[in-house]
Amino acid sequence: MARGVTDLAGPIATDVVVVGAGPVGMTAAALLAARGVAVTVLERNPSTSDEPKAISIDDEALRTFQAAGLAPRLERIIVPGTGTRYYDAAGRAVFQARSGWPYRLGHPFKNPFAQPDLERELADHLRGCAVVDLRMATEVAGVVQDGSGVSITTVAGEQLRARYVLGCDGGRSAVREQLGIAMVGRSFDEVWLVADVLGDPHDERYGMHHGNPERPAVIVPASTAAAATSSCSTTARAPRVTGRRSSCSPGCCGPPADHPGSGRALRRLPVPRAGG
Repeated sequence: MARGVTDLAGPIATDVVVVGAGPVGMTAAALLAARGVAVTVLERNPSTSDEPKAISIDDEALRTFQAAGLAPRLERIIVPGTGTRYYDAAGRAVFQARSGWPYRLGHPFKNPFAQPDLERELADHLRGCAVVDLRMATEVAGVVQDGSGVSITTVAGEQLRARYVLGCDGGRSAVREQLGIAMVGRSFDEVWLVADVLGDPHDERYGMHHGNPERPAVIVPASTAAAATSSCSTTARAPRVTGRRSSCSPGCCGPPADHPGSGRALRRLPVPRAGG
């Protein structure tokens, strides 16, 4: 795991240290705790995040949360079983997609949610687990591995020994930096803005993807617990803010007047001919 492994003394304080209390770190901790593994979670921020990020969970993710004993908590923060409608550059509906096999894994296929809600539920669950020690405002400064475990040093100078360490601390991971592990993956050149919007007029119970090359946008429904919040993503190449629909220009996210229903897994909607 580490480069330059050495032998360090000290008793093992916990089985696993998870660095990072985001969705990945807390889900990993919950899965370990469900199997009786002692876990300490270290998070540098004082609380879970209030920033809108991820917007949808699929049935495979819900099955994973079920294995961790989290399904009842998540059922109250998701909008279960929505589909997605796609629009062209002119705002015309092109097709609608939804699961061709409802409850294929025992859960709805696509489920919009607000990430701050998810993180709060995960943290509350971990605080109720006897084998989990969740420590906020605890930043990791050093990670060194030896033949019997891993030593973690915090910025405050505390030292902790564990059998294993999971680095779940995001794109600017301190654990990866300490161990010389490069970031794997790719990203996009465009900058996207994600916002939870109160008072949005949309009441559709499906996601809407608008394929306007000048200003692509996504709108998803929110749970009633989130006060009918919408998550709207759009590029920041031409920032325009109108009211509370963050960075969406007038009409850019609006659905066409006609909304044909969808009774199949994939249904193409009629597209008017040019000039017709």
